[in-house]
Amino acid sequence: VGEVLGTQVLILLDGGSSANTITEEMVIGITNQAFAQGRKWTDEEWSIKAYEIWPETEEIPGIAKDKTIVLKWSVVLRVKMVAKDAKCPGVHINLRCKVFPYGTCDWHSLIIGGAALDVEMEASGT
Repeated sequence: VGEVLGTQVLILLDGGSSANTITEEMVIGITNQAFAQGRKWTDEEWSIKAYEIWPETEEIPGIAKDKTIVLKWSVVLRVKMVAKDAKCPGVHINLRCKVFPYGTCDWHSLIIGGAALDVEMEASGT
C-alpha cells in the first residue's frame, strides 16, 4: 500500500511487467484531489512532479485481451511508500509511470514493474 496526497492507493509489485504504469483516470483523480485540497502545482506536496509527452508513441500488448494499447505520455508521481509496521514513517519516492489511456485498463492502481523492483546486490567483502 502507498499514499498519494494522504489517500491510500493499492500498489501491485509486478516482476513480470516491463514498466511502471498508472491509468489516466487515476492521474485525473489525483490532479482533481490536489486542487480540492487547495494545493498549487508549485507546492512541495504536489503529487505529479512532471507530465511528459513523448515524441513517439509506444504500443504494448497484453493489458486487454486481443488489443494493443497505444501509450503517448507518462508522469512522475510523488508516492509515499507505507511500511506494514505502523511505527515506520514511510518514505516518499518519485516514480515515473507510463499512462494507460482513459478506458483501456480496469486496474486503477499503481503497477511497479520489474525494472524498478530489480535491486543490484552489493558484494559483502567476504
